[in-house]
Amino acid sequence: MVVQTFPEFTQINVNQAFDWFIDITNIENSSNAINIAFEDAVNDIFTITGIPTCIVSNGIAACITGLDITNNSLTGTIANVNAGSTIRIRIPVTAPSFGGTYNNIAVATAK
Repeated sequence: MVVQTFPEFTQINVNQAFDWFIDITNIENSSNAINIAFEDAVNDIFTITGIPTCIVSNGIAACITGLDITNNSLTGTIANVNAGSTIRIRIPVTAPSFGGTYNNIAVATAK
């Protein structure tokens, strides 16, 4: 599994609304992944402003269901992601009122 997080824009202004994207890819030479534990710790300086969404952006996969959001921590289970497939999770947020360089750390672990 390869997990990438990235902001919607290359530069974000203070107090700007934008989306954090998380791409979860099961590489082509892998077997199909099932019951994948997903966890994302969105930096506390960001405010989650809406309901995260999920799409299958490539291949055959199931989007995350039953996403649990506690403060800025998101957890859930992805039923399956076939080899060579990718899902994308979108988290709408607002940037803080001060500048800096920040990250978003997400993990997807197949069982």
